[in-house]
Order: sequence, then C-alpha cells, then structure tokens
Amino acid sequence: PGLCYLPIYKNWSPNARYSAPVSPTNGLSQEVVPECDGMAELRVWVNGADLPANGRTLFVARDPAADRDLAQAITANADLPHGGWFSLAFEPQWHSRGKLYLLRITQPQDSPEDGARIALTAREEYPEVKLTENSMPVDADLVFRYGCVAGLGKLFPALRAPIIRVE
Repeated sequence: PGLCYLPIYKNWSPNARYSAPVSPTNGLSQEVVPECDGMAELRVWVNGADLPANGRTLFVARDPAADRDLAQAITANADLPHGGWFSLAFEPQWHSRGKLYLLRITQPQDSPEDGARIALTAREEYPEVKLTENSMPVDADLVFRYGCVAGLGKLFPALRAPIIRVE
C-alpha cells in the first residue's frame, strides 16, 4: 500500500539551483502529465531558509480540463522545509494517466513578504511538460514528483494510506 512517486530524476541535485523567491512578479506554473492512474499527491522541493518568516506561499494543484483545484495550501515561510519536499495530497484521480495537471506556486495577495524559493532542474528533464515563470517559458523544470496509488491500494480501498487534505 501507499504511493509510487515519479518522475525519477536522471540528475538528482535538488539543492543545486533555486528560483528567486516567489513574489507578485515571480509566479511559477509547472505542467504535470502523470504516467499512471490514481494520482493522489503532488510534491515540490522547496527552500524556506533565509527568507522573511512572515512571507507566505500559495501552492495549488489544478485540473485545468475540469476547471477545478484539487488542493491548495497557503504556507508561511517559517513552516516550509529548508531544502525538502512540500506535498499537496488530494483524492485519487483514477484517470490521471496522460492527463494535464498544473502545479502553480505564487505569493498570496495579502502576504507581506516574498514566498519560498523552489528547486529547479539544471536543464529541462521532461520536455513533454513545461515550466513557466510569469507566463514565460523557462528552460528547466521544477523539482517535482507526483504520487499515484500503487499495488493493492488500487484494488482494496481499505489498504490505501489516509488522504490528508491541505486547504
């Protein structure tokens, strides 16, 4: 039981390169196209170190085809890992294979300071998906993973790990 996490990075170095802090002029949007059904989590490598503690970051997992958010969280910089995964969990998307989703990371309008820095790959690891910064394409990807329900969890719902809602 549990989730299987993809993609597997060829050049794993999540702390090597970070974006500028998320701000009103620096929002990120990463396309995600899962290779599996039952996607139930999106995670991204973040760094909340050396940022104003009262700054906040908005994370949104979105299904643009259905025009709905799967999960969202507004998190204070002080509560973010200093080089680690930040996860958004949601109900399994049983027909997620090959479908486009978005992971958007912005600064909430009422945040007094800039938000987190987000890990970037050294180059585009997954050319089938795109990263944009303020609607402009970036020649890299966020260091992200998606988790899909695996093994017996697909057949027996009672074996699935509990879904923790982040809203």
